Amino acid sequence: MFELKLSCDICGQPLAKKRLFHKSADTGASDAIFLYDCKGCGSEVLRPQPSNSLLAEEYKEYFERRTKYTDVRFPKEAFFTELLKEHFGDLKDSPNLNVLELGAGSGDFVHAFNKLFPRARITAVDMNQEGAANYEGLNCTLINRDIIEYTKASEEEFDIIFMFDVVEHMRNPMELLRCCKERLAPGARVCFSTPLAGAGLHKITGRFWPQYKLEHTFYLSNKSFGIIAKTLELKVERAEVLKKRLPISYLLSVGSNFGPRLFSLIVRVVKPFIPRFIFNYELKLSLGEAIVIFRKDSK
Repeated sequence: MFELKLSCDICGQPLAKKRLFHKSADTGASDAIFLYDCKGCGSEVLRPQPSNSLLAEEYKEYFERRTKYTDVRFPKEAFFTELLKEHFGDLKDSPNLNVLELGAGSGDFVHAFNKLFPRARITAVDMNQEGAANYEGLNCTLINRDIIEYTKASEEEFDIIFMFDVVEHMRNPMELLRCCKERLAPGARVCFSTPLAGAGLHKITGRFWPQYKLEHTFYLSNKSFGIIAKTLELKVERAEVLKKRLPISYLLSVGSNFGPRLFSLIVRVVKPFIPRFIFNYELKLSLGEAIVIFRKDSK
């Protein structure tokens, strides 16, 4: 059977089929989704992309699950605080700092940002209206809207645009990043985290990599960051493996409720045998993600 040759949305090079990623138990091969890798930039991508209805099933009760397990949510603020101090601490006293967070979720980043940058303005954009209550009392403009629609419609310029766990969910990451560039003031930066194809944990765990999820349609690589920046005429200021300081309780909750089903099953089986006294111990490790910062030319 003739198979249409596919090319990478990032670098334009051919995609090679890696393995079957998903198929419905009801319809079987008729809706099979495959994982491809790019021979040019090393990124990975799902093709065909999951349908809206299939993604709706994956996202069903997703927000409730994330907020139900408090040990999944609460470490996020500490992580964001550490990240802001390390990469943006020099802007702490900037009087007119104007910041945008896309895919803002439950408000953890805004909470951390308000504490460190009390004089700055921050706009948070997210489609999910169920998280609105988490923003009560925060110094923030909350907008419930699709992030692509917002960035295309807005004429406001920002000094920093933040996106955490967003890019990999997009059907076209380049479109999102191009829209971000248009909203950057001269010399401004866009900072995002995303699963990193080729990361150490990815190589070790293979098909059981916890980042492999049906809603993650793209897995960018180190090489792809340079290509994206060049295409958009941005400078790569930072692109490195992201390490997080996380309690063991967080790792167990995430592992048992999210990611590949077999991986989650193994964690659920093992979890009851782990002594409770070590649950609050923290580990600083990489989950196979990258933190990337692009800067726009100041001219």
